[in-house]
Amino acid sequence: MELEIIERNNNPLLSRQEVHVVIKHDSDSTPKRNQVISGLSKELKAKKDLIIIDYLKNQYGKSETTVSYTHLTLPTICSV
Repeated sequence: MELEIIERNNNPLLSRQEVHVVIKHDSDSTPKRNQVISGLSKELKAKKDLIIIDYLKNQYGKSETTVSYTHLTLPTICSV
């Protein structure tokens, strides 16, 4: 499973990063969400708890999966 980050946007208003990723999985089935989350946590150096995947979209006849809007929630410090 190979991850390729296509686009990365910072969203300071919502305290998160929005990331578009293409996963290439030659001779393997479509990766499970847990596998994608662990791969993204290694690639982005983030905690697994902070990664939220909206959905995975598999292209018919290709060994590519597009992760549309993977949200990496950034930790924030709240002061009252």
